Amino acid sequence: MNANLCADLISKGIKTATCSMKYWYDSGEETMPQTGHLLVVTDWLGEPTSIVEITAVSECKYSEVTAEFAYAEGEGDQTLDWWRAAHWDFFARECNEIDMEANEDMVLVLEHFQVVHGAAVV
Repeated sequence: MNANLCADLISKGIKTATCSMKYWYDSGEETMPQTGHLLVVTDWLGEPTSIVEITAVSECKYSEVTAEFAYAEGEGDQTLDWWRAAHWDFFARECNEIDMEANEDMVLVLEHFQVVHGAAVV
């Protein structure tokens, strides 16, 4: 998904969750997110648009992602069907790059967050 669109959805408080393959954390490529961490959200050009605080971190298989999580991701029409189609394509490309086969049992790290600085702060 386009970084500008994601940053806009976050700034508006529509996108309040994200996910990634656990592989990246297990491999040491990324640091595991933690509740309470603050992150600067940037647009495609690297310009900051908001600051979010991680409010929850969990793990589940791709096949176990819920409609509630898909809605919180705020992308597309916010349905689980849309989420599965878009994210399957994304994760399949990532898996292909690391010579891994995408499957329904891939473990994902799910993050929930809230805007603490930027347009969506109330």
